[in-house]
Amino acid sequence: MPVRAWISASVAPSASPTVVRALVAGADALCLGADIGPAEVEAVHGAILAAVREGRLTEERLVAAAALLGSETIRLREGDSLPPVEAGRPVVVVLRDAHRHPWQQRLVPPGAVVVETGFPGWRPPSPHAYVATHGAGRVNLEVAVELLRRVEGEEQTSSPNTLVFVRHQVNWPHVVLDWDGTVTERDTLDLVLSEFGDAEIYERVEHELEAGTMTLNEVIAAEFATVTAPLEEVVAYVVEHAQVRSGFAELARERRPLVVSSGFRELIQPVLEREGVLGAVELRANSVEATPAGWQVTFRVAEICDTCGEPCKRADLPPGDVVYAGDSHSDYCASLAAGRVFATGNLARWLDRRGVAHERLTDFRALAAAL
Repeated sequence: MPVRAWISASVAPSASPTVVRALVAGADALCLGADIGPAEVEAVHGAILAAVREGRLTEERLVAAAALLGSETIRLREGDSLPPVEAGRPVVVVLRDAHRHPWQQRLVPPGAVVVETGFPGWRPPSPHAYVATHGAGRVNLEVAVELLRRVEGEEQTSSPNTLVFVRHQVNWPHVVLDWDGTVTERDTLDLVLSEFGDAEIYERVEHELEAGTMTLNEVIAAEFATVTAPLEEVVAYVVEHAQVRSGFAELARERRPLVVSSGFRELIQPVLEREGVLGAVELRANSVEATPAGWQVTFRVAEICDTCGEPCKRADLPPGDVVYAGDSHSDYCASLAAGRVFATGNLARWLDRRGVAHERLTDFRALAAAL
């Protein structure tokens, strides 16, 4: 029984180059998100057609992707029954920790291909093939796809697969990340101000911030009023020099974190696109208008927090269990409202002085493993 599997990529509809690169790289489906309309879909369609006309994307690649997307996907939970499947139609069943859930075991039909993404403590009696991925991360699943393709010798079939995802409810904590100095190894606002700003004003207002005589919003506004370079020049500099902590892209694809930043959307989104995860995170950030007289900042939060006395990120934390990672003044108040905190830099020192429990942020592979 040949097994066919397809790979999807999450992309922003507005990022036409990313859409084309995803297809060229081997993605068979594009996940554009829920909040899009006909105009965005038409823009993606146009970008794909243009890439074919210009020779950047072959018709053969599109035909191959379209053929694979004949698969039917069924998602089942406890209490559901497997619907009838056409005779001779290959079935791939994806399980998680089936050894703990007998109801998952009962849903596996004879002759199915079984992919166990959790602990491989149970094996069906008569599978066509069985794969234990030891995790549900993107890399684990891509290896499983390649293994099944290799086992079947890439043989094609006219009968599309039925993909059955069987899973129990897991209450994962929300992952909320600061951007500058947390996702990035160096604060990119500092990076920009060191190259394009006024060093004297920068040093003075940073001292005012720590002394409590200026709010963070006031400090950012004063610092970036000294930047007069065109936005395009600064974006290019940031994309070239900003480095993200290792494991961020993997964490973004796996956990879909909320990124809350006191920085600027115009500087963050290009780095997310460079890392291939623009569509994998929810971003909340300030915005900026670059003018020759100095950059003008529009702050997304103006309300004063009752806890810290200035606009902050606390209200951005979602209800429920929250894991928060941060590094600086902008993270102080929000970190006290999170259930679990990973900290570095000034935030770690600030929490240490107050005796607040936290874990050290080193990189995102370590953070993901700790979750």
